[in-house]
Amino acid sequence: MKNVLALGVCFCSLLGVAAAQNLITVKLPNAAMVGSTTLPAGEYTVRELAGNGNGAVLQFTDGKGDLATVYAQEVVTDSHTSDKTEVVLKSDGERFQVDKIFLGDRDYGFQVAK
Repeated sequence: MKNVLALGVCFCSLLGVAAAQNLITVKLPNAAMVGSTTLPAGEYTVRELAGNGNGAVLQFTDGKGDLATVYAQEVVTDSHTSDKTEVVLKSDGERFQVDKIFLGDRDYGFQVAK
């Protein structure tokens, strides 16, 4: 059974939000898969490159260049996540996968494609 971790202040340090530019900066405490790319633990900027109302292309960078680009489906947030920004990781027991990203200023988030 897969475990799901919601990364809040304890696991993921949200360093900044710039909604007008569609970016957030997060610190991943562990290496995590984004699509088919493994990102090492560290600080990343997530930018929404393009969206069509159903999904978006998200780009994860570490300041040195483009590390991962992935398609993400828009998902409606529920009441416990709608007021905060968070990254949700899934674990299969061996590795972490970026699963969802919620932005506190929106009533939707993103389900990252695998």
